[in-house]
Amino acid sequence: MNGYDGMDRKAYIALGVVVGTLAGVGLGILLAPRSGEETRARMRQRAQLAKQKAQEQFAAKREMAMGVLGRGAGRTGEVVEEVVEELDETVAQPAAGRSTATRRRRSAS
Repeated sequence: MNGYDGMDRKAYIALGVVVGTLAGVGLGILLAPRSGEETRARMRQRAQLAKQKAQEQFAAKREMAMGVLGRGAGRTGEVVEEVVEELDETVAQPAAGRSTATRRRRSAS
């Protein structure tokens, strides 16, 4: 055995994490090139720039999507027009042709 049980090992790990965190924070404060106020102002500025870029990208993607939808709607309109034209042609068939078709359907029933 190595001289300590599992509980001691967990305590040493926790203590190491705490000491390491405190040392990192302390060094960060001592070596920071700017004051806290300057750092916060700079972070706000970067956050605003990121927000602005995100809004611009969203607007561009939205515009692109609306264009795609517009083209799709235009194509749908063309298809509807074609179907309506075909229906008009079918309805405009001579009466003799329709009555013959009607007689065929009735005799098949």
